[in-house]
Amino acid sequence: KTINDFNTLRDEVIASDLDLQALSFATKAAEKQVSVNKQDWLPKLEAGFRRNTDTGMSMNGFVVGGSIPLFSNRKKVQIAKAQAISAQLMQEDARLEVENNLMALFNEVLQLKEAIATYDIPLLYKSLDLLKQALKEGQISLIEYFVEAETVYKSLQERMQLENQYQKVMANIYKNEI
Repeated sequence: KTINDFNTLRDEVIASDLDLQALSFATKAAEKQVSVNKQDWLPKLEAGFRRNTDTGMSMNGFVVGGSIPLFSNRKKVQIAKAQAISAQLMQEDARLEVENNLMALFNEVLQLKEAIATYDIPLLYKSLDLLKQALKEGQISLIEYFVEAETVYKSLQERMQLENQYQKVMANIYKNEI
């Protein structure tokens, strides 16, 4: 893939980032927990059948009861709201971190593309061919050939290393799509 526009890349990567998706689900779960804790304030009614064996005699009977939660859920809603806010802030922090890392990788990709473009591969191979021809015709010695060929091969190796580094950065950018 070629990268030309950071905004398009950012939208694409943020939409596919698995860590951000997990944090999004955690935020939604924390928001749902607030509504669950709000419902705990409602009175609870119970009805059922029970066997009582406390007094030595066993008795069966129906039980009907209710409870009003005055103090048991006093701070649960506030705690759930604080946890929901914390989850939202963690999600935003993670999104900003992903965006900052992506900006650094984007700048590195642009620099690597520029460095790779400075190497003229056909010219380097043409230089090797011309060196071979000059050696065959006796215009240069074998030592001069090896010195010049080593320079050309070093340039080719540097170009390959830049290409390798470029591919690694691209893999890091698109790690969630691979």
